[in-house]
Amino acid sequence: MEYKGKRRRAILDKVKAQLREEAETELLAGMDFNNWNEAFDMLNMQFWKGVLPKIPVTTEATKKAQYGWYGYKGYIKLSSNKGLSPLEMLGVLLHEMCHHYVEVTYKHGYSAAAGGKRVIGHGKEWKDEMRRVGYAGKITRYTGKERFTGVSR
Repeated sequence: MEYKGKRRRAILDKVKAQLREEAETELLAGMDFNNWNEAFDMLNMQFWKGVLPKIPVTTEATKKAQYGWYGYKGYIKLSSNKGLSPLEMLGVLLHEMCHHYVEVTYKHGYSAAAGGKRVIGHGKEWKDEMRRVGYAGKITRYTGKERFTGVSR
């Protein structure tokens, strides 16, 4: 039996999702959710083969509406008072690490690597990286916390 078109794509997507979930279940089994710097290292190995430069990851209570933020000078902060589960916090960390990847790859502002155009925080380069690390559906600046919530632990 030969599958074509949308049916073939749906089957391939389902198989890829199952394989990804198996790999991520293993990743999550060894993760210490009390040490976000260690989580950075594990995600770095899983999604970037360890090549992202190490930067500090801290948590802090904040009045801001955001769950996390990336400082292009080299840090990630996760908000500790938003009621997120550890898996949701991990999704936020991965979102911020995608910002880090874009910064390392294209630099802040205008980039010759991007054809001399301006590279913006939640722009095309960042969305492409979010897709590459497994985010699906519509990707916006709010996408992040849901990334690992469907993975069994």
